Amino acid sequence: MNLLSGWATLWGQVPAGWRILLAAGGVLIIIVSIAVWLYKKRKGNGAPGGFPTVLVVLGGLMAGPELIVPVILLVATALLTVLSAIVTWAAGFLGG
Repeated sequence: MNLLSGWATLWGQVPAGWRILLAAGGVLIIIVSIAVWLYKKRKGNGAPGGFPTVLVVLGGLMAGPELIVPVILLVATALLTVLSAIVTWAAGFLGG
C-alpha cells in the first residue's frame, strides 16, 4: 500500500509555479506570524489574543500539500502496513 504515490500523481497535476508559491507563502505566513507574536510578547505589549493560531493553521494549509500532506501520508502508510501485518498474523494464528 502506497498512499504517497497517489498523492504525488494528483498533486503533480498542479503547475510547479503554483506549488512553490503556495508552499513558500504558507511557510512565510507561519514564520512572520510567530516572529511578530514573539516580538510583541518580548516588548511587553501583552500580545493581545495570544498565539496566532489562525495564521499558523492558514500557513500550514497552504504549505501542506507540498510539505505536510506527504509526511502524514507516509506515516499513515506505515501504520496501515503494520496493522495489515498484525491482522495477517492474527488470522494465521487463529487458524484462518
